[in-house]
Amino acid sequence: TVTGVQTCALPISSPEGTLSADSEWAYGVPYGSGGEDAPVLAIWEDFQCPACGALEEVNGSGIAMLAENGDVRLIWRPTAFLDLNLGNDASNRAIAAWGCAIDAGYTREYHDIVFAEQPEEEGMGWVDEEFIALAEQLGMSETELADFTTCVREERYRPWAANSTQEFYDSGANGTPAATLGGVDIPNATLADEQALIDAVTAVAAN
Repeated sequence: TVTGVQTCALPISSPEGTLSADSEWAYGVPYGSGGEDAPVLAIWEDFQCPACGALEEVNGSGIAMLAENGDVRLIWRPTAFLDLNLGNDASNRAIAAWGCAIDAGYTREYHDIVFAEQPEEEGMGWVDEEFIALAEQLGMSETELADFTTCVREERYRPWAANSTQEFYDSGANGTPAATLGGVDIPNATLADEQALIDAVTAVAAN
């Protein structure tokens, strides 16, 4: 787990910059087909976090499969806390670009490709042209790509990214990845182990 959250001014936070602010998972991104009866798996992630990138590599597909099968209600909760540690704004901009991709219907695809193309932690992160290039790799149509590019360049979802980051600070979390299953903290070791996570989900669903 990456730790070291600092108290510092965040990028501009605005109620207008929201994707989902109307529930306890404010500014989180729901994914999958899980219904009300499925346990909620909520995961805090920072796109610049190496531990988050490692989690995606070892069990990102397993987590997504649980969501797609309806075994959990997956809530991806983005945070840009590492921007403060690394002295850049790349996590905030990555979240914002993801918001643009969500609008285009590429929620998981863009989430996954940003982690797969994660820059070195000590660098300055991505530039906006790289976010656009990643969208091109996903095979967006000409219209989708044009709308995505406009969204990124207008920084449409940077306030949403800031809002979600503030939720992270308010939650008391001290690093990423950090997850709860059915409202209870679960170890990252469980999150990273496909069978251990399936067993944990089964146990929560049975209660």
